[in-house]
Amino acid sequence: MSTMIQPSWFTRMQRLRVPILSFLVSAALGACAAEGGGPASSQDRKAPASAGRTAEPQPRPPVSRASETAATVDGHQILWDELRPVLAEAAGGTALQEAALDRLLEDELARRRITVSPSDIAAERDLISQTVVREAKATPADAERLLDSVRRSRGLGEVRFANMLKRNAGMRKIVAPEVSVTEEELKQAYDMRHGERYRVRVILVSSQSEATRIREQLTASSDNLSARFAEEAMKVSTDSSAARGGMLEPLSPADPLYPASIRAAARTLDIGQISSVLGADRGFAILLMEQKVPGDGVTFEASSAEIGDEVRSRRERVAMDDLAKRLLRGSQIRAMDRGLDWSLKAATGEAR
Repeated sequence: MSTMIQPSWFTRMQRLRVPILSFLVSAALGACAAEGGGPASSQDRKAPASAGRTAEPQPRPPVSRASETAATVDGHQILWDELRPVLAEAAGGTALQEAALDRLLEDELARRRITVSPSDIAAERDLISQTVVREAKATPADAERLLDSVRRSRGLGEVRFANMLKRNAGMRKIVAPEVSVTEEELKQAYDMRHGERYRVRVILVSSQSEATRIREQLTASSDNLSARFAEEAMKVSTDSSAARGGMLEPLSPADPLYPASIRAAARTLDIGQISSVLGADRGFAILLMEQKVPGDGVTFEASSAEIGDEVRSRRERVAMDDLAKRLLRGSQIRAMDRGLDWSLKAATGEAR
């Protein structure tokens, strides 16, 4: 997902990057803490932490100087008893949700008489590596380096990464039999990857009158239109693309993440032409067609198998996230430590 300020519907979510982030963020976080995956509703976020809460967490015990040394700094000891309450507050809620989901998933797999084998777990790792390589347009030789980089950025060390692979393998075995891919979905994914794309600039403002004024000003002369449009976008546009002069990533007319009105408008524009004023979720917009990028010539027949695997994987990821939400919503998570309880509330949106 984009890290820029509140992206509008113009900022294209990286559809083919979504699987990378979903695989590399635990389903518990995707379901409850809005990391990587989409944020849950406020009602969903509160359920796991608040359900079954019957007693206030006890104050943390005093630090024991006999505790094990965790680290040293210039010869000074840092004890685990000192670090544990800090770690609990910093990331305990996330860790607790992941551990809770592991237990709930074990029960669900046992109830369904499903086992997860080492080959299932290895397949999850291979799937992540393949996705990282494909999206980075790299070679298989770069897979480990790229995967290590993404793991570091997401805080996935050996233990947490291994737990995530096992968790994902279990959830996939539950949801996979219920996932199907239609011919229409395959065709749409093919068009998005291999079909024509448009490079457009956008200016988004709050009122229709302002958008109309800007359009009239820009269309009064065709001289240096692209530069003038970009300058105006940087000055007045409220879209997250403003810093780039309103330039969007190449837009596919088959991409449903853009509103149909925007895709329809882009189809009708000639290069160097400005659209009429278009209604948007957060205001009114105008587009400038910069370039039309033709398809790459890859046939549907040649790519349908690979695209089918990708579409199925995305559909399974959505189903896996839904499963994680459902399991956590029906659970009762009680943190017995004050710092851990605070972190859990913060992770689920309850902290005040």
